[in-house]
Amino acid sequence: MVNSVKSETGMAKEDWRIQRFKNLTMSAKFVFKILDYNGLLTQKEIADESGLPNRTVRYALNILDNEGLIEKRIHRDARQTLYGLKNPYIHTVDEVANFSCIPL
Repeated sequence: MVNSVKSETGMAKEDWRIQRFKNLTMSAKFVFKILDYNGLLTQKEIADESGLPNRTVRYALNILDNEGLIEKRIHRDARQTLYGLKNPYIHTVDEVANFSCIPL
C-alpha cells in the first residue's frame, strides 16, 4: 500500500513537471536547452548561441525565471547577469525534449 502511494506521488510530480514544460513557449524551451548544454551564460551569449533576437531571449528568460527553472548570478564585471538552470530541473531536459520541435 505504501509503495502504491509513493509511486502515485512520484507520478504526480512527474506529471506536474511535464505539464509545466508543455506550457512553456518554444523560445523558452530552446533557451532552457541552451542553458542545459552550455551552463551559465549571459543574455547576449544565449542570443548569440541560439540566433534568437535579444528581446525574445529576454522574454524566454523571464518565463523561465517566473517558473522557477533558472537562477541568476552576478557576472564578474557586475554589469551583466549570468543565467543557469536550477539544480532540481537539470534532470528534466529529456522531458523538455519530448515537447519540443528542436531535436537534441
